[in-house]
Amino acid sequence: PADRARNLKQFIQKVTSNEKVIEEQQRWQLEFDKNLVRVKGRVLPCERIIMQGDTPDTGAQFEQKSGDFGRQIRSKRLFKGLSVNKWHIIYTKRDEGLLQEFLNGLKKVSTPLGVNLLRPSQECLPDDRIGTFVRACQQTVAPMELVVCIVPNNNKERYDAIKKIHYCENPMSSQVVVGKTLTKKQGLLSVCTKVVIQMATKLGAEPWVLKIPPKSIMIVGYDTYHDSSQKGRSVGAFVCSMNEHMSSWFSRVAYHDTSEEMSANFAINIQEGIKRYFEVNRQFPKRVLIYRDGVGDGMIQHVFEYELKAVQSGLKKMYPEGEIPQLAFVIVTKRVNARFFTQEGNTPPDNPIPGTIVDTTVTRACRYDFYL
Repeated sequence: PADRARNLKQFIQKVTSNEKVIEEQQRWQLEFDKNLVRVKGRVLPCERIIMQGDTPDTGAQFEQKSGDFGRQIRSKRLFKGLSVNKWHIIYTKRDEGLLQEFLNGLKKVSTPLGVNLLRPSQECLPDDRIGTFVRACQQTVAPMELVVCIVPNNNKERYDAIKKIHYCENPMSSQVVVGKTLTKKQGLLSVCTKVVIQMATKLGAEPWVLKIPPKSIMIVGYDTYHDSSQKGRSVGAFVCSMNEHMSSWFSRVAYHDTSEEMSANFAINIQEGIKRYFEVNRQFPKRVLIYRDGVGDGMIQHVFEYELKAVQSGLKKMYPEGEIPQLAFVIVTKRVNARFFTQEGNTPPDNPIPGTIVDTTVTRACRYDFYL
């Protein structure tokens, strides 16, 4: 952060001292400030991670500066555990020596976490070729619940091939572990803890929850992916929460060719989500909070004029007359050019800690903009 801030100041100094730039600025009656803009920000209070037996006041404190709470929860049980009965582990000959210690570590941390982890079936591969892993994954079928693959390195092509098999061809939860992370005995239990939590969560466990004050609220997330190889065809990914803890989710995927079709699909997904929420809770949510990603500046007007109206129309069809929920529609943008630093007194600039909000000076009040 300090280097970036210094580089920005040096850049603007070069620009403002260039004669041609000064001449052009005078023509336009413009002037660059030689210092970075100072704005006031605020930091949201720390959340507490609520696990089994915790209350909102006794949950583990989330350390905002480090962004980690693994150490605090290691001896606590998941909010909702489960039993992993039928799972399969695939590894290569070179990682055979790591396997037993890894399995012992998984067993050691799983019981305190509230996960009943039975012994897996095992398969040792003669080599680490992509095709060898693919064939092994294809041969692992139901009633197996989960596959764990220990791979020798971070080969993206191998990882993508394994995930494609278990996402598309042979639907099954999968976990990929890089063998190198299992070689350090000092940090093995920490790795095993994270692996067990991920395995259990993929099978339906609820690792932890936060205190969510509003009741009867459904959170919706929607994003789009544009595949250039599909000639303009896009994919819309939809998720919505199913319980008051926001720890259980319903998801759908839909393909579309035009923005109008995308908006219509989004409205249909909302209706399906409301329907499933009613099946689980026997009541409709009184509030719906939508986080919409994948919207460029040129799309905002379309989203406002078509997509929002389609969603409102879909909600009217689902609810009894006179019981329309409160609706908030938030457009999320991750690709931003603004860079923020925090600085107290004469200390060097630093990165803002998680939970920092900037909503003045560099935001547009007419859009209720904020940076988080």
